[in-house]
Amino acid sequence: MSVRLWGVQLRVSPYRYMRKFAECWPDRTIVQRTVAQIPWRSNLALLDKLQDMETRLWYARRTIDYGWGKDMLAIQIDTRLQEREGKAIQTLSVYGSWVPFWPRQPKNVRLSFSPASLTATAT
Repeated sequence: MSVRLWGVQLRVSPYRYMRKFAECWPDRTIVQRTVAQIPWRSNLALLDKLQDMETRLWYARRTIDYGWGKDMLAIQIDTRLQEREGKAIQTLSVYGSWVPFWPRQPKNVRLSFSPASLTATAT
């Protein structure tokens, strides 16, 4: 949709998104810290696909942390990453502490690689 104003043809959709952006992010500190750091197209994906401000903010922070583009952000939203990530953390917790996927290598063990075999020797 477009509007003719003072002899200039204007598209309405960018202005609708700007208005929706202002309505969805009323707190300037959130906008300056998080939302302003991601591209406009990613912001549009957040506005179109999510209704809850907390969920939008969660995905915006992950977009910054992982460097997602608009397409990857849309995939993560469509596959409900927030719900999946919450379940994964709960299954990995043992007595309230997080268990890493890969156990740390003990300090007194050194791995030596050779074509014939993989050996671990204590030092």
